[in-house]
Amino acid sequence: MKKHVIYYDLVTGEILHTGYGTDIEIQAAETEDMGNMGFLEGVGESSKHYINVNTVEVVNKTSLPILIDKLIIAADGEESITISNIPIGTVITLDEEVYTVNDGIFELTFDLPKKYGLTLKHPKYYKRRGTLEGTY
Repeated sequence: MKKHVIYYDLVTGEILHTGYGTDIEIQAAETEDMGNMGFLEGVGESSKHYINVNTVEVVNKTSLPILIDKLIIAADGEESITISNIPIGTVITLDEEVYTVNDGIFELTFDLPKKYGLTLKHPKYYKRRGTLEGTY
């Protein structure tokens, strides 16, 4: 009989892959050196869970605790939007540009008037998407 299995990042706890395995396959995977990837028997979804790397347990994600001071600014290269209270390691995508937060704050200005797609992703939190706008 096949059992649910989870492969996860040993550093961040991000669930990388889920699947099924027999007892023999699970025993073989438990002894295999997989680098920075861990393995455990259990049920989890990458969109809803992460692995607590200290207890090796499946944990529910929560909402990102970010604060955004404004959503619309002048596209003059001077006025700025500040996103704060960002967990370290959060990956921010602004349109096509990708940034990793290492100090809890992300500040940006716009030179072009348009709407910018914003995505924040961290293994322990639900992905958050929105739009910021630069205007004339």
